Amino acid sequence: MLTRTALERRQSLISPASPRLSLTARAASSERASILNLLQWTYGIVIITRRKDMINIKRYFLMINIKKKVFVNPVTISLVIGLFLFITGIKLPGVINSTMAGVAALNTPAAMIVLGYYLSCVRICDLLLNPSLYLASFVRLIIIPLLTLLVLYIIPAGHGQIGMITLIAAATPVGTSTAIFAQKFGQDYERAVCMVCLSTLFSIITMPVVMYLAQMWIM
Repeated sequence: MLTRTALERRQSLISPASPRLSLTARAASSERASILNLLQWTYGIVIITRRKDMINIKRYFLMINIKKKVFVNPVTISLVIGLFLFITGIKLPGVINSTMAGVAALNTPAAMIVLGYYLSCVRICDLLLNPSLYLASFVRLIIIPLLTLLVLYIIPAGHGQIGMITLIAAATPVGTSTAIFAQKFGQDYERAVCMVCLSTLFSIITMPVVMYLAQMWIM
């Protein structure tokens, strides 16, 4: 059980009376999402396709012969626009903000629909009888969160809301985008779908355990 001091500290971190920490946590979450999307659509493509010629950092910074498949895509374009609006402080009209919020709300449901379609093409035996899928789930759901928790416990900055956000991201199952990227770039998307689904099922058990440990160690 949590001690009284730990409970009071946790309540103070999530309380509306501490807006600075809340804003810091939200900023950290946004920064992580932006970096993740950028790496996913650049270095991630290189990993999936196993083609180093898909990206050329030197030419990227010189703006010469940019690889369109890597850098010209909705994610990087929206990231550049978002950074521009953030730096300049330009406010968009309410109708645009509400429309973008509605589209953003469709992100997870649309991904689940696509994943469900892919899953319908997979045999159950391929999902349950592949040892490599269990190994991948073990690494993703147990090894990586525990290592992340250890690092956060050691460093002072890893305690509190920011640490919890980081740990939640590390403890989540394999992302749906893994299967989408595999299909988009001609890889074994059926295996990727199985990996996403199996890790999602196991995360029902592992994530509460990781969050319980986080409450004792970093909150």
